[in-house]
Amino acid sequence: MKKFYLLTTGLCLSLCVIAQSPGGVSAGLSLWLRADAAATLNLTGSNVNSWTYFNNGSNSYSYVAGTQATFLSNAINSLPGIGFNSTKMDGPTGANAPLPAGSQAYTVFAVWSTANTSSPQRPWSQWDSTGAAVSGNGCSLWLYNPGGGLEWGDQPEIAPYTQGVSRPVSTGTFYISQMNLLNATSNDLELLDQNNFPTPAVLSTGNGTNARANLSTISTALGCRETVTDEPFNGTLSELVIYTNSISAGASRNQIFSYLSMKYGIPISASLVSSTGTTAWDATAQGGTYNHSVIGLAVDNGSGLNVQSTNVAGAAGVAGAGNLLIAAYDALTTDQNFLMTGNDNGSLTEETTDLPAAAAGSSRLARNWFVQNTGPVNRVNLGFDFTGIATTGVVGTTTDFRLMVNSAGDPTFATGTTELYTPSSFTGPVANFTAVSLPAGSVFAIISSASGGTPLPVNFISFTAQPNSGTVDLNWVVGDNQEASSYEVERSSDGANFSKIAVLPNNPDQTNYSFADANAGAGTHYYRILETDENGRSIFSKVVSATIGAGDFSVAVLNNPAVGKTDAEVQINAVSEGVAYLELWSVGGSRISLQQQAIGTGTTTIRVPMSNLAAGSYVIKVIVSNNTHVAQVVKM
Repeated sequence: MKKFYLLTTGLCLSLCVIAQSPGGVSAGLSLWLRADAAATLNLTGSNVNSWTYFNNGSNSYSYVAGTQATFLSNAINSLPGIGFNSTKMDGPTGANAPLPAGSQAYTVFAVWSTANTSSPQRPWSQWDSTGAAVSGNGCSLWLYNPGGGLEWGDQPEIAPYTQGVSRPVSTGTFYISQMNLLNATSNDLELLDQNNFPTPAVLSTGNGTNARANLSTISTALGCRETVTDEPFNGTLSELVIYTNSISAGASRNQIFSYLSMKYGIPISASLVSSTGTTAWDATAQGGTYNHSVIGLAVDNGSGLNVQSTNVAGAAGVAGAGNLLIAAYDALTTDQNFLMTGNDNGSLTEETTDLPAAAAGSSRLARNWFVQNTGPVNRVNLGFDFTGIATTGVVGTTTDFRLMVNSAGDPTFATGTTELYTPSSFTGPVANFTAVSLPAGSVFAIISSASGGTPLPVNFISFTAQPNSGTVDLNWVVGDNQEASSYEVERSSDGANFSKIAVLPNNPDQTNYSFADANAGAGTHYYRILETDENGRSIFSKVVSATIGAGDFSVAVLNNPAVGKTDAEVQINAVSEGVAYLELWSVGGSRISLQQQAIGTGTTTIRVPMSNLAAGSYVIKVIVSNNTHVAQVVKM
């Protein structure tokens, strides 16, 4: 009988086919193109041969002329995009066109960016390619420079061929855009993007300059209008969604914009909701004080949303932006998990007030961040980009900086409990804080020059669990442990409910610790370490897992998370020789790679290529004979 072992609770659900739609809105959904859905892209190298609808596997856009569009693995927020530059890709026409002939209502959502100010440009269009019959008009996501700067809007493809209403465009900036034609026979059009959500620019009903009627289905294209030199698009398209009905102000519009905002790290300055309509970010909380640059981690199966790492789109490396980078330390696997944070738009200059007593004499940046955590999401890795920010502390010197988290939500840090975290490292100007707990309702800020008396918490440098002939060997390495008192070893069978199995005292002169769990038994076991300081403060390590096979084989991922340009390493302990098949999957259910390798009796270590993958969570499936093990691995 085939056996199946699951190393991460609930993760197999991510591999199942789940009915998905943008923001959970399915009524009228005609076209959904997603650059992050690998299975929908037919590539030769990085060249895009075709792009299939995510919602309909029988329809696609195919390359026909010009320079082929290219797959960009990290276009925005560690997510891919499709790059166009004098490219023509044709889509289905006639009855299979995205919008039906003569349509009087439609909605087009897109996530895109243009690389230059050339005018006009057409990321997408549906129109009458004969160009002569006014009865065969169309619609297009159209970029045009009327003389005062580049603008985007809907080109109706009928005289006098002007947008009628438009929105400004900045090159290099990604937009979440919506063109919404109401059920009308003339210019009843709304345009929205993140900069005017939720109040659209409106072309009033009855404006007769751009009548919209008898929508043609003769031509539909990506990248240009009719030929590669005819209004070519020079930019990136990451997502395109078309509905055959109007989606005006209300729950459906909010859900779609929320999905795209959370996915791509593009703040919309409004409350964010899930595919079920529940609130992921309440913009009115705390009087709306923190409703700035809102980003977060999210799992929402109804819209295929799985955000394991994020930052504000386009802010990385921008001087004075104070970009925040957040990644899941314990991967999110449960539907409707959200950890969102926004800031109070405070200054990124130093002040010496609003500090906890333990950090007296330090300097801090005046900006505060607020956390809404509905997961709950246990811990995150948090990075702060000091590019262009003046600090008394020396960027790159970990002991000069702290992250302070007040669980009571006190922006003065004078009341409640404040945890202090020291950077585990710097990546250029980015301070990296590891395994940070951000409880719901907490406030955090950056200490930019720590006084000599500011305590240093224990830093867990590494923690591994290895099966060893019925025993699980635990090993951890710590730093900054002068104030530590003890290490409590905790075990769990489900990754959620832990119990104490041992306590080891701290030795300030020792940084390497180990413990052998001889009572684990067959199955998968999860472990974490609770370090407690002399003053009673405590911090958890990350959670690791190990599986003891019942006479079969066991699997462990050695370097989890896989950081930077490193690959994952899978260790297989087998009782007999055989062949191992290793499959690497995205959590959305797309297989990325397949490896085959002979294994011998005992331990075999196999490298799984991940160095060129985007940050996020992945699934490694190991198959030996009739046995399958599944493990989750995080790429950072």
